[in-house]
Amino acid sequence: MAEIINAKIPLLKKGYHRMTLPFGNQKLGDEDYLHKGIDLTGKTDVSGGYDNILAFADGEVITAGYLSDTGYWVRIRHTGGIITRYMHMKKGSIKVKVGDNVKKGQVIGSMGSTGNSTARHLHFDISYPGNVVLKHGGFYVSSQNVTYVDPVPYVTGEKSIATSTATSKYTTGKYKVVRAVNVRKGAGTEHPRVMYKDFTANAKEQIKKLGGKPEDNDFPAGMILDISKVDGNFGRCPSGWISLNLCKKTDN
Repeated sequence: MAEIINAKIPLLKKGYHRMTLPFGNQKLGDEDYLHKGIDLTGKTDVSGGYDNILAFADGEVITAGYLSDTGYWVRIRHTGGIITRYMHMKKGSIKVKVGDNVKKGQVIGSMGSTGNSTARHLHFDISYPGNVVLKHGGFYVSSQNVTYVDPVPYVTGEKSIATSTATSKYTTGKYKVVRAVNVRKGAGTEHPRVMYKDFTANAKEQIKKLGGKPEDNDFPAGMILDISKVDGNFGRCPSGWISLNLCKKTDN
């Protein structure tokens, strides 16, 4: 049965949020599966019958495109590595591009039925980096090392992503690479890699001393890095962003 959500933080511009499929374990025929977000329908009297979709919070657009299952979709990264996803948008309606900084409540596209969808709706989900144990009615850990949570308490204002358990377990300071790690231009694997030619002189010198090969375009084990900023599981060093899962804090 559909549920009308009292959205304190609206995802649809007209403010009407009818949830047709909740977060959690669902059945598809005889198969069980986990629905990682919520499906919403809304008012149909705008944009040719497609309500406009709003950014849930301030953040950076890290995906704006098309996949066969998600249809036209947008992903936004927020503080602490939290990611929100907006799926099945109307073709041609996406109003943002990768790298854009968006504000809470900004129109990012329109509701559609593209991809793996049988009717017009918005699939919305919230995830944060890190592994947790599967809990009934709570969390799900994907193969991409992210954890999905039920979006409803966040949409109704009972919880805030700014204070969620997505807070990084890492802090700034000196880290030692324990396993070869590549360098990214942003905090996440969706960002392009930084190649050896663009590493700092200090990084190149360390790689040389450790016997690393420039053609590998990685930081080898043993490198010491100054991490000045943390975003989820990623830390920023002078050459770029690295996964701190492959490093350990050090006093050296």
